[in-house]
Amino acid sequence: MVTIAICEDEPRFAEELREKTDRYLTERGLEGRVRIFEDGEQLLNFRQNMDVVLMDIRLPGRNGMKVAEELRAGGSLCEIIFITSFREYVFQAFDMDAVHYLIKPVSNEKFCSAMDRAVKRAVRGREKTLLVTEGDRTVRLFLREIIWIRLAERPWWREAAGS
Repeated sequence: MVTIAICEDEPRFAEELREKTDRYLTERGLEGRVRIFEDGEQLLNFRQNMDVVLMDIRLPGRNGMKVAEELRAGGSLCEIIFITSFREYVFQAFDMDAVHYLIKPVSNEKFCSAMDRAVKRAVRGREKTLLVTEGDRTVRLFLREIIWIRLAERPWWREAAGS
């Protein structure tokens, strides 16, 4: 089951994205659940993890980039596809580890290509992982890809506990 969030404040475009998503799931033979959020607050307050988020940039309240930052800061590993009319945020999308950045109106071909990548990453992301943080950078490592781990001479958890 693939769970997909559409965060879009324009009802006409939100419905168009729902139709594209439903058609995509049917064509790929995937079982999925789609939920629409009118703004970022609704999405952030939703207590269920989503596999894929289709995110507009210009939203009431916080913009989509800020919402994506908060999702990431909260530990969400959802796959984000930005779908917007604004080109100026494309480079910030890389900082959010976005799957794609699509400009409205979105062709079916580009939508399906982005969804293929997002679903593939989401399914792969369900595998057991280890998050490693160094400074302000966090990397997700798949346990099946780890060959060897070395602990620091003085583990950080002992320092934090005052040992």
